[in-house]
Amino acid sequence: MPKISVDKLKRYSHYTFAFIVFISLYICSVIWIVQSINGVFYIFNPHGEVFEFRRGVYFGFGIFIAFSALFVNGLTNKIAPEKITPKHNQVVSIFAIAGVCLIIFLPLVAEKLYTSKLEQKGYLVCEPATERWLYLKTLYYTNSEQACIDLISETN
Repeated sequence: MPKISVDKLKRYSHYTFAFIVFISLYICSVIWIVQSINGVFYIFNPHGEVFEFRRGVYFGFGIFIAFSALFVNGLTNKIAPEKITPKHNQVVSIFAIAGVCLIIFLPLVAEKLYTSKLEQKGYLVCEPATERWLYLKTLYYTNSEQACIDLISETN
């Protein structure tokens, strides 16, 4: 059985730790997006009294794209480090930058789209029920004042 040097062992443990961190973040972002994706379809055919818009889901989508690029790049570098071409690095960079742009702009655009679509259908923002933490915001749209009052009493 060949002996592995301590230096190589430390390097592999760093790679393994980074791989576990990236795959964990990747899986968490996928789960978060999939859990909240039904709200995207609900906006075009609302059939309830209350609609919930979570800005954080759109941050998660941008994070998903950015981490996907980093994950694929790290995996490729680990499997075939000598075969990496400048074209590969350019594609990874484009996806990573696209993910960062989505993190910045997609939540704002989605909020404007949801607000305009739901206001056209007679929904209003229930301000007292709206939650905000730093840049993340959860908006509740209701189709009547009574639904807003009921929502407020449920959340308190």
